[in-house]
Amino acid sequence: MPIGHSRRMARFNLLQKSAIEVAKLFSDRVETDTKVIGAIVLTPRDDVFHTIVNAYDREVDQFKRFHGYREGQRINSSKIAGLLIRVMVRDGIDDVFVIPNPGLRDSGLDVHAGLYFVWHVACAILMIDQKKLPPDTRRDFTAAISTYDDVAPELICFAMANFQAAFGEPAMTLQD
Repeated sequence: MPIGHSRRMARFNLLQKSAIEVAKLFSDRVETDTKVIGAIVLTPRDDVFHTIVNAYDREVDQFKRFHGYREGQRINSSKIAGLLIRVMVRDGIDDVFVIPNPGLRDSGLDVHAGLYFVWHVACAILMIDQKKLPPDTRRDFTAAISTYDDVAPELICFAMANFQAAFGEPAMTLQD
């Protein structure tokens, strides 16, 4: 069952807002270090985020069918985070950010921003305050998601449930 328009827009807005924040964070850091202004920017293409949301919708439907969810039965926030992360990593986030400066295009800046973007989205969904996390948590998370491009949905949902239990708010059952 496809997600409703308001939930679809909420997912789209979460992705877009997170990407804007990540682009600003990375651009500000590059500007501080190198004096290059606008090193990384958000794609002007809205279809990038719609593509992720559509793939997420299909992923949730498939997950629910495989696990015998009843029509209208909801999934919890750790599954939402896990399935969205799986889609983002598997189907690609390569088009989310643009590196306008030719001298920085081969720097890997877009890869690091993409991984941080996935991290940022996960923390937002799981209501995890990034400032309260041990310093190596983000590094371990990004290393793990950059290693596997098609991790089993059950494994990533289990990992997100444990991440949330350790550092976030209790899992809530939400409309997917």
